[in-house]
Amino acid sequence: MTIFYTPTHYKLASTINKMFPKHKLGKFIIKQFKDGEWYVRIIEDVNNKEVLLIANVNAPADNLVQLLLLHNALLNAGAIVNLFIPYLGYQKQDRIVEYGEAISLQVITSILNSLQTEQRYFVALHSNKAQELLQNNYLEIDPIDSLANTLKKYNLSNTVIAAPDKGSKERATKLAHLLGIKKITLASKKRTADKEGVKEMTFDTDSLHGHNVILIDDFVQSGGTIVEAVNALRKIGAKSIHLTLLHGFLFAEGMKIVEDLKLDTILLTDTLPLPYKSDKVTSVSIAKQFTDALLAKS
Repeated sequence: MTIFYTPTHYKLASTINKMFPKHKLGKFIIKQFKDGEWYVRIIEDVNNKEVLLIANVNAPADNLVQLLLLHNALLNAGAIVNLFIPYLGYQKQDRIVEYGEAISLQVITSILNSLQTEQRYFVALHSNKAQELLQNNYLEIDPIDSLANTLKKYNLSNTVIAAPDKGSKERATKLAHLLGIKKITLASKKRTADKEGVKEMTFDTDSLHGHNVILIDDFVQSGGTIVEAVNALRKIGAKSIHLTLLHGFLFAEGMKIVEDLKLDTILLTDTLPLPYKSDKVTSVSIAKQFTDALLAKS
């Protein structure tokens, strides 16, 4: 299978390619004109051939435009397209909160549903609404298995899994099971008046003193939730804190805020490119889990 990709996912595409020695990275041109418009051209024969397209649809909007143009070019060239979206953007905008708002996730999934594809792959969907809007026509990859394999290399004695909200409880439970950890703690939040930030966070147990804590979440946006969680855990007396993210950082600012917390570990996957290089972050590739899913399909 030939692998095509948007520029932000060259590294992930290369990693997947190494696991498929019989396959190769696609030959194509993608460039931007002076007026900001994108140009795409496939420069190899893909007629009646199955290909893989790797792309994200989160900001900036260029990601979505590049995906659509690459997909169109591949179809025009006669390819059979498998679509892999490691991180599905706009999932936080999955409902109307105030009058006149767009349901952004509905718009994005409608576009994706309109694309002619052989199979679609997503990683750790954040919103239950996303699963509904995608019409169940996809395979979802859970990166917790890959993260757990890395965490097993650490000293897990006297360890607790912590979830910063109810949405992370299911992930925390699975991670605890994979690591053989029996204790899970769930946080409760007090939101700021505008509902955008976290004013205070407390955990459902005060028995964390002297424990190692693995704090699991989907991704970091502004960093506020993680800051409050870490402050609460340290107040309780956690011995060490290991942040584990299913995706990663959406913005450089959020990443810098989390780095400044001086955590023992920051572990994440490569579904999102890092905003900048850092030796404080350990990245676990989801390439192996994806290739397993691809092989199972064939």
